[in-house]
Parts: sequence; C-alpha cells; structure tokens
Amino acid sequence: MKKLFYVLLVASLVGYVSCSKDDDENDLKGSLDRTSLTMYVDDTEELKYSGKSCSWRSDNSLIASVDNGVVTANHVGTTKIYANDAVCKVDVRPMYNNFYEPCTIWGTTQSTVKSYMAGYSLRGSDNKSLAFNGKNNTIGYIYMFDNGRLSAGGVIVNLINANYLTDFLLERYVVINVEEDGNDYNIYMLSLDQRTYLMCILNTNGMTALYMDAEKIINSGQTKIDSMNRMARKINTLK
Repeated sequence: MKKLFYVLLVASLVGYVSCSKDDDENDLKGSLDRTSLTMYVDDTEELKYSGKSCSWRSDNSLIASVDNGVVTANHVGTTKIYANDAVCKVDVRPMYNNFYEPCTIWGTTQSTVKSYMAGYSLRGSDNKSLAFNGKNNTIGYIYMFDNGRLSAGGVIVNLINANYLTDFLLERYVVINVEEDGNDYNIYMLSLDQRTYLMCILNTNGMTALYMDAEKIINSGQTKIDSMNRMARKINTLK
C-alpha cells in the first residue's frame, strides 16, 4: 500500500519544463499575459511569456500541469504556474457537483457525523457504525468508528448513477490502481492531500465508494475494507 503513496508523491513533484538553456539575466525579467486562470478539469489554456527564455513549473501538477506554456487542468483545486519569477494563479473547478460526499473529518465523533448528515434519515446505529438512507441520486451512506472516532465512510448508488459518481470522483481524486475481482471492478483512489483513500466497487448492482482514513488503512489492511463492503451490500439489498 505504501508504494501507492510513493507513486503519487513522485507524480506531484513533476512540473519543470525548460524552455531554453539561455540564462541571460535580461531574459528572466519577462511577464505573463495573464496572472490568473479559471479552468475546468481537462481544459487547456496557453500562457504567453514576454521574455526570451524561461523555465515553466507548477506548484502542484496534480491540479494543473504546464508544458511550454500550455496549462492542463487535471483535478479540482488551486495552484500556481510559474514562468521564471512570473506567476499565474490557476483555479480548477469541477464540472460535476451532483453528489453529497460522506463526512471525511477523520477522528471526529458520531454526533459530528449526524450533524453533517442533517436532512438524511438515520437507518441504524451502534457504537461502531452509522447508516443513513440516501435520497435523490444516492441509495445510502455508511460510517465506521474505531474507539468512537470516525475512520471510514461510504456512499452507495445504483447502476444508473454509477457513471455520474465516477465522473464526480475523477475530478477530485487520483486513480492509483484498477482491479477486476470476479464480477466486481475495484477502482482505488487517493485524495490530493493524501489523507483520504477510496475504494470504489462497481458491479451490476451499482457502485459503492468507500472513503477511509489513509493513515489508518495502511495499518488495518483489508479488514476494514471487507467490513465496509459487507455493510454496503446489506444496505444495497434494502433499497
């Protein structure tokens, strides 16, 4: 599991593209034609630099990368693009805003989660879990707690809404692996801040997106994933 984090870390450090080997001081004093960009995921925009040579880089290539002045929006967030010392702020916005994600305030209490889920009816609860009925485009939500503290959550949708949820997640999370497990397709994702780990389970019944505390999932292995999956399947049969 730790290897997945290292892969993402290496990807986030990629962002330097040299335009020229000429380091003449006068060439480094140019400016950009724009100091801010608002983009949507997968959009591209070209920045123009007035100097003769420059080194392009991005503060976070996972949000927006740059190649010889061409900026590509990769995930939702805000970052900065540099041409030498000239700066352009890039705000990448989502195309999809049609899902209410589970609470991911890891380590919080059940009362906080219940407040977060205000407007959703509680299906069941005990000292280790909470389950809520869904509405609109969701079937239900599930949460798990370790010693009374939130460690995982999930959202369940039917097959019709599975593609829409996938599009929603791809704008916000980085895919780190895809596996086929019998009739299930498992898509593993990680948040840009590396705090939330997702396992999305897709089959003919629909899709379950399991959100987990990334730090804890490294130590717990498959135990929590299997437990969350059982809860998700149970709720899915009660829709």
